[in-house]
Amino acid sequence: TGVIHAQLFYILAGVIMAGSFGVIFNLFLPSIFFQNFQYIWLGPIFTSILVFTTTYAILEHHLFNVKIIVTELLVFALWAVLLFRTLLSEAANDQLINGGLLLTVIVIGVLLIHSVIKEVKTREEVERLAKDLQKANERLRELDQRKSEFVSLASHQLRSPLTAIKGYSSMLLEGSFGEISVKVKGAIVRVFLSSNRLALIVEDFLTISRIEQGKLKYNFASIDFKDLVRTVVEEMRPTVEKKGLAISFVFDEKALYQITADSGKIAQVVSNLIDNAFKYTSKGSITVGLEKDEQNHKIKFSVKDSGIGMSAEIKKKMFDKFTRADNARRVNVSGAGVGLFVVKQLVEAHHGKIGSESEGEGKGSTFYVELPAEE
Repeated sequence: TGVIHAQLFYILAGVIMAGSFGVIFNLFLPSIFFQNFQYIWLGPIFTSILVFTTTYAILEHHLFNVKIIVTELLVFALWAVLLFRTLLSEAANDQLINGGLLLTVIVIGVLLIHSVIKEVKTREEVERLAKDLQKANERLRELDQRKSEFVSLASHQLRSPLTAIKGYSSMLLEGSFGEISVKVKGAIVRVFLSSNRLALIVEDFLTISRIEQGKLKYNFASIDFKDLVRTVVEEMRPTVEKKGLAISFVFDEKALYQITADSGKIAQVVSNLIDNAFKYTSKGSITVGLEKDEQNHKIKFSVKDSGIGMSAEIKKKMFDKFTRADNARRVNVSGAGVGLFVVKQLVEAHHGKIGSESEGEGKGSTFYVELPAEE
């Protein structure tokens, strides 16, 4: 099978075709039965078929390794020259010198041939491993594609029941189905908050699957970044304050914060960063800020918290997929480690930049996003 099958095929094809023509023109026709010597010159010509198929098998299917053969021929030729010099030398001293040189060259030649053979085998093994690796990579890409499709399908299927849970929980809390006791209301609040958190995670996974499949679409339009951030902050304020945290939104009233962006994607960026600060801050405050750099035409959005902070080591890989710090796992075991990765992808798609700052563990963190401002 494989390369050996190809080698045998071309050699046998050449032997059969050249041999058949040789039998016909050099044996059968000139026999005593026909005595036809007119085409006897064609037999040797058709031998070229065997030469061609053998050459093709050598060059394309590695029947013989040309590098090894050339090395061996050169070494053998050198041995032959030195042997003849030794045999043809008349003086005993010349014979002794040439004989010693011949023995030395024989040893060196054997080592050289052995080295070339080893090198060729190593190269062939590397080529084989490279092909195996290529097949493995193709298989991994296929599996990764299936994984992305599965995540996308699962996320879509989870969206509907989560929407129903959030909707009915909200209606119960608003009293749409009548008065409920304080104890029941507390349980429904926990259901609502948990479903809201799960909805954010599902949305992040859905975004990741779309990014990996190249199906994430953007609807760019001119939006007021200040109004968008203020809306998200007010939506999340009750949840943040219920945890005992203070949240504030700081910006310059006189500045214009107009950007060209997909409002839904930027809202996801803002909510993810605020939610990240909320999850990893047990006490203190969250400060959401907007600054405009008129000189460089950029708008900087930031979320500063008084939470667990982060080390310099984890800061380097904070925006990688499925990355979470050890102190983050202790504070929030339910995190998936995809929120900041999604934020980075969305920000970069808007030609922006994202970064983080922290003085160390336990000293809070600041995450910031820079986006181009409309001129």
